[in-house]
Amino acid sequence: MGYDFSQAIADVVDNSIDAGSSRIDIASFSDEGSPDSAFLLVMDNGAGMTPDRLHTAMTLGGTNSGVGTLGKFGMGMKTASLSQCDRLVVCSKYSGGIHGLAWDMDALEKTNRWDMEVLDADALPIPAMEFLTSVRTGTIVLWRKIKSVRELSDKNAVQVLDKEALHARRYLEMIFHRYLSGEQGAKKIAMTFNGKKLAPWDPFCRDQKNTRNLGDVAFRVPEAGKSSVVVKPFL
Repeated sequence: MGYDFSQAIADVVDNSIDAGSSRIDIASFSDEGSPDSAFLLVMDNGAGMTPDRLHTAMTLGGTNSGVGTLGKFGMGMKTASLSQCDRLVVCSKYSGGIHGLAWDMDALEKTNRWDMEVLDADALPIPAMEFLTSVRTGTIVLWRKIKSVRELSDKNAVQVLDKEALHARRYLEMIFHRYLSGEQGAKKIAMTFNGKKLAPWDPFCRDQKNTRNLGDVAFRVPEAGKSSVVVKPFL
C-alpha cells in the first residue's frame, strides 16, 4: 500500500495529534514462543470517540477531518495499519465508557464480507487497558498479526520487530520534531516509544553553528489567485 513500518505508525500518530492529545505512547511487544502474538500499540489521551464517531473512523473513506487537521481523506489510519498488520483494533474511551471495533483480514477472507467486529474492553491486552484506565478520554490503536513477523521463526520475529521499532523511533523523532519541541506554534506533545521519551531531531540542523538561514523566500501560486507559498531555506 506504499507504507513502510515507520511511515504507517506516523500516519496513526497523525490521528492522535488531530484528537488534541498531549501524550502519545507507542509500544511493541513480541514473544519468542509465538511470533503471531506480537503486537504494537499507539495510545493517546486525546478527545476519544463516541461509538458512532468510532464507526466512522473505522470506515474506509469515512472522515471527521476539519480545517487544520493532518487527516483529509479518511483512509490513512486504516490503510496504514492494514499495510502492516492483518488485524486492526481501535478502542476509545469517552464519557467513561470504552468501546472498540476491529478489522480482521483473515476473517474477511473466509467470509468474503466487510464485517467489522464489535469488541469488549476485556479483549484488549493488559498494557492497553492500563492506559485507558489511567486517562479521562483517549484512544488506542492495536496492530495484531504483524505481517513482517508472523511467518518468521520465533527468534527472528523478536529481532525483526525490535529493529523495526528502533527505526520507527528515530523516524518519529524527525517527522514530529515540531510537536516534540513545541516550536512555531505547534502544540507540544510528549511521546514515548517502549517507555523511552522521544527527543526532537531537527532535519534543518538550525542549532549547528555552521547552518545559515537564507531568509524567507515567497513565490506566487497562479492557480490559487493571490495566494503565495513561503519557503524557509537553510544551508
